Amino acid sequence: MIRQTHEEWVAEAKQRFAHKEDMSFECPACGHIARLRDFKAAGLDPERAATNCIGRLTGKGVNFLEVGKDKGDGCNWTAHGLFGTLNKGRVVVMPDAREIRVFDFGPATKEKELTPCAG
Repeated sequence: MIRQTHEEWVAEAKQRFAHKEDMSFECPACGHIARLRDFKAAGLDPERAATNCIGRLTGKGVNFLEVGKDKGDGCNWTAHGLFGTLNKGRVVVMPDAREIRVFDFGPATKEKELTPCAG
């Protein structure tokens, strides 16, 4: 499991993704990859993308017991649960020393070299 400061995590996100809305996270349970823009399009708070599978918030996801069986809508997994990120995510250490478990990043965007993430 990757452990990094919040500052390091933000810097990596800016390096990996062309635009903030392209930032994506992979659910450790079902493997669904959701971008911030997917959360926005569903009327959800994109700030929850790093810790919740989109299916948990839309109600469309499969049960977490179907690990690895994403059918396109995600599942009901959260990084705040008993099993966290199943050792597939990251621990982000906040400036106040709190530690937050988050999902790992999804694939980087291809045009990242042309237009760096702003913010």
